[in-house]
Amino acid sequence: MSVDVVGSEQFGQGAVFIGQAAVDAGLADEVSTFDEVMAELVEDEASTGLLVA
Repeated sequence: MSVDVVGSEQFGQGAVFIGQAAVDAGLADEVSTFDEVMAELVEDEASTGLLVA
């Protein structure tokens, strides 16, 4: 977020963004299920050889 947005009345008002609204607001990268995230982590671990704990 830019300094202008953070300093404006649009920021810090206690709003809660859920799902696609959070993505649209720039607060999340994507909407996924827990299982989708875990599968992506396992795939990343397999491709990099790093252990995900």
